Amino acid sequence: MIEITGDIFDAQRTRRFGTANPERMNVPFWEWMIRGDAEDRERAKKESLFYRGMEPYFARQRFELDFDYSSAVWTFVRKGATVTELADGRTICIAGQYADFQEHDSCGYNDVIVFERSGEIGIYGYPETVFPPIDFHTSTWRGDQIFIIGGLGYANARQPDETPVFALDLHDYRITLVATSGECPSLINQHAAILDESGEIFVSGGETIELRDNNPILRSNFDDYAFNPRTGHWRVHTRRNWAQFTVRNTASKSFVPFDGEEIRANIKQFLGDDHGVSDFILNFDTSVYVAFNGAFDDEKCEINLPGQWVLKVCGLIEGCPVELQTKGACVQGLIKADVSSEIVARIATRVLDHLASKSGLTCVVEDLD
Repeated sequence: MIEITGDIFDAQRTRRFGTANPERMNVPFWEWMIRGDAEDRERAKKESLFYRGMEPYFARQRFELDFDYSSAVWTFVRKGATVTELADGRTICIAGQYADFQEHDSCGYNDVIVFERSGEIGIYGYPETVFPPIDFHTSTWRGDQIFIIGGLGYANARQPDETPVFALDLHDYRITLVATSGECPSLINQHAAILDESGEIFVSGGETIELRDNNPILRSNFDDYAFNPRTGHWRVHTRRNWAQFTVRNTASKSFVPFDGEEIRANIKQFLGDDHGVSDFILNFDTSVYVAFNGAFDDEKCEINLPGQWVLKVCGLIEGCPVELQTKGACVQGLIKADVSSEIVARIATRVLDHLASKSGLTCVVEDLD
């Protein structure tokens, strides 16, 4: 590794796309960002973690450019990327995105990064037209290829109702778009993919983006699909005929699962009274406390907190198993049963009335199946 100076940082800090399929990207600063700090690498090794390098904030600090936000700093610290370990010792990392709180360094990536058993790192770039930036996809190793299925990417490049499939050649790292047929799961993301003994790739879970009245809508995926890598054909493996709906408050306030006093009490217990946590932690101009007590047939419901401000509750409504999950200014409802449209409407109305009563906000039902 060469020494990374401020001039090299300034010249190589930004993402750029490849000009060939692939282009070996010989960018010392990028490799330095991957290898990161020796102390961090040792800690990750002890904790059996896959080390993901240095974040942009610390790179700016290193070169005393804390407030230089003229362009996003390239990083290997990403969400929605995939890591595939091969039998020959290689580890293949594909794409992903970086998003920070202030969005100074938010960036999507379309590269393939190869960790060789020898310790060498290969970074491969691609034209955006060959392989667009992608995240929250899956990568499934089969023979001498990795099949990259689904993903989000940038909003203006998404194709709702289509499931992109790319094949990465493990000999030369060339990427090709796979021609597909059959009934695909639409633009699926945050899903799971497993290679079956039959040679098919089974895709389940996650979310899809579908077109409804020419508008893209986000839906939970509750069906299972099978993809044949040999023929490119999709088929539905399990069709459940479940229903879903969304209740949104028109004030665009985020539903949060804790009230302000509970949050402040918990934080002050650990930090003391002199940290000014009230307005910084939870702003009630943009959020509203929500609870589902009373929305279900009884109080014997399962409550989960899958994310920092996400509440997921499962129980019975109108005698049907229903899952409710907060998502920003919306509550998404999933009815885990094959029921009539009249029952779906009754359940959605009951949830709407409950949220409007508890929050004091005007709410509407959207995306009703």
